[in-house]
Amino acid sequence: MKSTVSRQFVRNSSFKAVHPRPININPPTFLQTIVHSDGSTFRIKTTSPKSMITLTKDTINHSLWNPLSQVVDDEIGELAKFEQRFGDLSGLDFVEAKETKKEAKPNKKK
Repeated sequence: MKSTVSRQFVRNSSFKAVHPRPININPPTFLQTIVHSDGSTFRIKTTSPKSMITLTKDTINHSLWNPLSQVVDDEIGELAKFEQRFGDLSGLDFVEAKETKKEAKPNKKK
């Protein structure tokens, strides 16, 4: 004789509650316009409800992305504070002296 087993019971006969799956588990998405500092724009799909973001620093005008421009922008005065605290560090020759000592040592192999 074959017995029918309900899906609510598992092998050890303990009760397992069956929960319905949520209908919409994804958050709502919105189209967002990104405006670069040069005026170029593009659109992305995001969960942020803000419709437009205007960038002041991006890959076009940031010194890390454009190392050849060598533009130092000290908007909040951090470089001035550093120079005031540590002085001018442009004449550091102890780093070069260590490098020449390493080059001067011959490798002795026996």
